[in-house]
Amino acid sequence: MVHQLANAVNTAWVSNVMAPNLRGDTVRLFSALKSRDAIESILNRLLVAMNNSVMECHARAARTDNPKVVDTNLRHAIKGTRAIVDLVEARERRRSPTNVTVERVNVNAGGRAMVGNFEIRKEPKRESTPIPPPADNQETEG
Repeated sequence: MVHQLANAVNTAWVSNVMAPNLRGDTVRLFSALKSRDAIESILNRLLVAMNNSVMECHARAARTDNPKVVDTNLRHAIKGTRAIVDLVEARERRRSPTNVTVERVNVNAGGRAMVGNFEIRKEPKRESTPIPPPADNQETEG
């Protein structure tokens, strides 16, 4: 896995002193994403590799004065950024699914079933003020 991540970094444009740092940063980025399972590990490796590719496109665009090369690299960077967003969304869907499957529900006659997300909140206790007894309805003559 480290080999895959380290090879996802283009070190052709940096010194031999910087190359190990870039590879190490790539592995640290992957570690920071904290994969929960094998599928997430794959998604996170793809995220890191795509991030490196997008950044490489930006770097190539910055290293040239040729408008066609700049345009091509920025178009690839934009497509790669969209892919990153899709990967992040896929990862988040796995982490917090929004669909709930209810397999069996028994509702007796006259009962009602409700499906949805419910949050129970406890309201703070309110101090009650004593209610005075009702006044007599007697009329007084004066």
